[in-house]
Amino acid sequence: DGDWKSLVIRCLVNGEVDTILCDPKQMSRAISNLIQNSICYANNSVLLTSKVEKDYWVLTVDDDGPGVPAEFRKKVLEPFYRPDASRQRSSGGHGLGLSIVNHIVKLHGETLSIEDSPMYGARFRVSVPLSQPVKK
Repeated sequence: DGDWKSLVIRCLVNGEVDTILCDPKQMSRAISNLIQNSICYANNSVLLTSKVEKDYWVLTVDDDGPGVPAEFRKKVLEPFYRPDASRQRSSGGHGLGLSIVNHIVKLHGETLSIEDSPMYGARFRVSVPLSQPVKK
């Protein structure tokens, strides 16, 4: 559609990630949605970090976009919710991505957290147990 922007995407992998028990199709969709969301709202850069913390695989996606104010962090996990005009349909998507991610991550035994990023945008953090089966 011609709306190109210059963007730096960095990936950091800290240590070797052990095997996680997951539905690969669903986990792939969750990770893809997180990355697409950050790319959509980033000004210049996105940072993906993968690491093992105790018995969890942790994926953190940071961006330097507008961030998500604390008062909206639970609401943006609901379908179709957008906290402000900068996150309207014209910026792409339907407002379902983060709610889908949250649902998939819950099925895998954890939740999605949203924080302030050291990059001054949003930080989305997913932690999934390394050896817990997916809930049906």
